[in-house]
Amino acid sequence: LRRMLQNTEKRITSAIRQEAASAGRSVDEILIIASVIQREGSKTSEMPKIAGILYNRLRDGMRLQMDSTTDFLQKQIEPYTYRIDGLPAGPICSPGLAAIRAALAPADVDYLYFCNDAEANYYYAVTYEEHLANIEKAGLRSPDGTGVS
Repeated sequence: LRRMLQNTEKRITSAIRQEAASAGRSVDEILIIASVIQREGSKTSEMPKIAGILYNRLRDGMRLQMDSTTDFLQKQIEPYTYRIDGLPAGPICSPGLAAIRAALAPADVDYLYFCNDAEANYYYAVTYEEHLANIEKAGLRSPDGTGVS
């Protein structure tokens, strides 16, 4: 744990601290957001879009409803579902620099939802209806909506 914290302190430069402050966020908030991005994004190229979605949901007062935060709570804390408002109390993993950068510079997107398929192709949606269609396209739910196909 000490090494992880020391590594984090080395990577959080004064420039990152200034960017966080300019964005109106604390470094802790940036690390929490980055940890969710890290867990949700298997491709660094997608991380800014995922960051944009997180910020859009926070802006709109939506619950994050990210599988990574739910999985963390269910496996590490206690059996919650998508009932938590706002950010987790702390980072859910140790985020990499790409995720931190994405948290500091999210893509300017209108999306509120995303999913990805087994080949790490990402599908983005503005509306929940579009999201449900993307879930089906990604093969995450059968056409009749009964679960994973």
